Amino acid sequence: MDLSIVIVNFNTFDLTRACIESIYQTLDPTRVSFEIILVDNHSTDRPADTFAELFPGLVLIKAGENLGFGRANNEGMAVARGQFFLLLNSDTIVLPGALEQCFTFMTSPFAQAQNIGLLGCRLLNEDKTLQPSVWPYLHNNLWTFFKLENPIAHAIVRRLGRDKHQNFDFTRTQRVGDVSGAFMFLRADVARDTGYFDTDFFMYCEDTEWIRERIAKNYAVYYFPEASIIHLGGKSAPRDLMYIQSRLSLSLVWYKKGWLHYIGYLLVGCINCLTILVTMPFCTAATRTLLKKVLHAYRVLFPYFLRDIPSQSREMNARHSKLIYKPALKVMRVQV
Repeated sequence: MDLSIVIVNFNTFDLTRACIESIYQTLDPTRVSFEIILVDNHSTDRPADTFAELFPGLVLIKAGENLGFGRANNEGMAVARGQFFLLLNSDTIVLPGALEQCFTFMTSPFAQAQNIGLLGCRLLNEDKTLQPSVWPYLHNNLWTFFKLENPIAHAIVRRLGRDKHQNFDFTRTQRVGDVSGAFMFLRADVARDTGYFDTDFFMYCEDTEWIRERIAKNYAVYYFPEASIIHLGGKSAPRDLMYIQSRLSLSLVWYKKGWLHYIGYLLVGCINCLTILVTMPFCTAATRTLLKKVLHAYRVLFPYFLRDIPSQSREMNARHSKLIYKPALKVMRVQV
């Protein structure tokens, strides 16, 4: 088996069906042998067995509860038989040639010589415009976090032409520090060697932690624009709640890096909030709206930063309760 494609579904029946159909329509099994593994996170919109009826060759795993994104993907990878894994979001549409091109690249002498463990592709919005999908910085440190989050520091970096996001060439195959979790094409041995997703992350940043803190430290991570998919993005959950959840999960990434990193992360966050308050009156209306969103997230998550996160172990898969922003519990249909 060449490729195992793992998709997690949670109440996104129509999106997931369209995603699976796009795979069958664009990937020739005589050129790349593949299997599709669908993990259903106890959805209520349609019976999970409907997928098996629509796609007889599908490997269906029915979870008894909402396992979260990372843990559900782990369940799929545990039964995968492919030489390569593709972890694919349910809100994506695979475009012609994308998967075969990724497979050809990852089996090339170049990929072997560079020890490429993970590949990300070019992500497009629904209207085919480019969707940023990479983290160009090869190192994940507090200085990078500060200059991206702090309005003044970010403005200076952009003015000096040192913003790697702004200057990134999305037309060139190149090494990066991280790729979007919506499309992760990786070697099966790399996935097993680095331990899969850390299940302490229920939703968001599980890909950030796995890629930046484990995969990228031992293998090369590459961006490959020759392959493209459409990523609808944000179609499965309320955006405001999910933004706050993503900030909460990001803080767990820094906590797992160690106490000094976590304390530094909190201090940088405080500095950034003060800077936002000072600069907000001079910003455009659109920027003020964005900055208010950031401030609100820090305000409501402050108790989590001081209590919920540091109260449990930093070790992988060690938390005994899910780290979830409480107002989002009903949306996710889970119990902490």
